[in-house]
Amino acid sequence: MAGGVFVGLAFPALATAAKPLFAPLILAMLTVSMLRIEPVAIARQITRPVRLVLAIIWILLLAPCLTFIAVRSIGLDETLSMALVMWSASPPLVSAPSIVLIMGLEGAAALAVMVGATFAFPFTVPWIALGLLDIEVEIGAFELMFRLLAMVGGAALLSQILRRVFGKARINAAHAPLDGFMVILMVFFAIAIMDGLTAAMIENPVRIGWYVVAAFSMALAMQCVAAPIFGYRDRMSGAAIAVASGNRNMALILAASASAFAPETFIYLAVLQFPIYLLPAVTGPIYRKWVLPLTSTKSHPEG
Repeated sequence: MAGGVFVGLAFPALATAAKPLFAPLILAMLTVSMLRIEPVAIARQITRPVRLVLAIIWILLLAPCLTFIAVRSIGLDETLSMALVMWSASPPLVSAPSIVLIMGLEGAAALAVMVGATFAFPFTVPWIALGLLDIEVEIGAFELMFRLLAMVGGAALLSQILRRVFGKARINAAHAPLDGFMVILMVFFAIAIMDGLTAAMIENPVRIGWYVVAAFSMALAMQCVAAPIFGYRDRMSGAAIAVASGNRNMALILAASASAFAPETFIYLAVLQFPIYLLPAVTGPIYRKWVLPLTSTKSHPEG
């Protein structure tokens, strides 16, 4: 999975050619995520609305406020500060549930938080942008909501059709192939989003290096804060929410209001792929070890 990032860097022409695949790849990844996760598991998350709402409030409101305080205290330059705040105000990646599944965790909580935060963020991000950064974000909340509903609803419908065609037993038996297919989709997505980053690295490697440090630091910080808070009672769901918290879909806000941001912000969007694709190999074993005691206790209640 991590190889896709470096393929896109090594072959910039391939990254440019793959760029039109953005939308189909996002739809495909979301469909596979919904196909991979049991509907019962999703329903179980929805029946716990307090934790779901708190997770969305943390992701869309508290995280950007804390990020704003942090970047002001450190004294980062305006462009990078704006990018970090807007990243922290964005909903989780569409592929966040898939990343959680690939890490060996349960993806239902990540899927519920991703969908809820994605539909809520058109209403929260303009207030964050104007209140903290004093920038006008031209984003039509209801228009974007309709587009997101079409995307998520289309993926949900397609996943249910596939579940009916192939049957629950065959789908459950195909978890490993589905995860492998998801990795392939994410590799192509990584290649596509690397467009323009190679030239930027050659032109200003020091600045891109700082972008990489910032991207990894933010992803880890968000997960370190979210994991103990949301995993206090349920470590499996807490781990999923933490991973979703550290992997944000900044592309949505940049696509909706490109003129409000400096060109360097789009370079930062490409740099964000490094922690997305590389961190799971490091954090996955840590999360599994953290979740294991709880899983063992549930499996052997007498112990």
